[in-house]
Parts: sequence; C-alpha cells; structure tokens
Amino acid sequence: MTTLLAAFLVVAALPFFIVTWRTALAALSLQGLLMGWMFFQRAPVVSLDSILALVDLVAVRGLLVPFMLYRVMRTQNALRRGDTILPNLLSLMMIAALIALAFRLASQLDPSGAESQTTIAVAVSALLLGLFTLATQTGVFTQAVGALCVENAISLFELGRGNSAPLPVELGMVAVFLLSACMYALYVRWIQPGQAQEFSAEGPIL
Repeated sequence: MTTLLAAFLVVAALPFFIVTWRTALAALSLQGLLMGWMFFQRAPVVSLDSILALVDLVAVRGLLVPFMLYRVMRTQNALRRGDTILPNLLSLMMIAALIALAFRLASQLDPSGAESQTTIAVAVSALLLGLFTLATQTGVFTQAVGALCVENAISLFELGRGNSAPLPVELGMVAVFLLSACMYALYVRWIQPGQAQEFSAEGPIL
C-alpha cells in the first residue's frame, strides 16, 4: 500500500508541473482509482459496505466526476491550459515546502513510522495542495478541481483510519459528494473564463 500512497502523492502534485485541464482531470481520476485499489487491498471481502465504498471511490470519484467535467470542457472547446494560471518558481517552491511540512506534521502525529504515518503525510499533502489551488487560482474549472482534490484528501484520511461509517452515513456522503460535483460542473458550464476574471479582478496571490 505504501507504493500506492507514493503514486497518490505524485498524481496529486502532477497538475502543478504539467499544466493542462486534461492532466488535472486525469489526476482526479487516478486519485479515485488509487484509493479504490487501496481499499480493495485492505478489505477484499465482498459485502454491502465494501461495494458501496468501491462505487464511491472507483465509479464516482475515479470515473463519473472526471468524465462529467471532461464533457463540459470539451463542449466549451477549452484551450489546452484551460483557465489555469501557470506556476512560477516561487509557487513551485511553496508546493515543495507544503509537502515537506505535511511529512513533518505526520511524523509528529504518528511517530511510529508505520504505514499510518505515510497515509497521514500523503493525505495532508493532498489537502494542502488542494487548498493551495483554491488560494492561488481564480478560474472556475481550476477552483472546482481544487475543491475535489480537498474532498479526495479527506477520503484518504478516512481510508487510512480503517473504520467504516454506518451504511446510511456512507450513502449520504456519496450523495453529497456527487451533488457537489454536479454543482461544480454546472458552474464550470455556466461561468465562462472571461466572466471568472471579472469576478476576481485583483488576480491570484502568486
């Protein structure tokens, strides 16, 4: 599972280095698929709870939501870079610092050095990268991707905890995530890139 966590971290950071909207959606999709693989390795026994979790991670987060946003961007004939503001050297250094901070925090929270420490480090890294996207980007599509990355980071936290929620709670969480993703897709469809720039005249922090 440590290899899968390392792959998750690489996937979470990839859109900052290969700046295209397709890369961002591929990263979202891979995050969901990797979490589904982690869950299957941890709980290979077939049950209603495990089926629902795999539907959430693989079908919804890994396939459906990225495909919804892909359809919207294709319909808009979006440019290759989309509405993403290209990173500079300072922002890349901040990304590296956030990842280092996440691993430092994980070592303080779980000094055992076990796999749980790696899970915390990767989840905190993904959370901070998602928040960094929300703080520095002004485009509607990129903001939606950042919010979904934060959601995936929270799911990775829950996956590392190992205790599944009751079935009604799991159903509610899947429904809320799917509804949120549908709202993001509608915002991306309705608000054109030019309008998004008007809503944020001052631009990003970095």
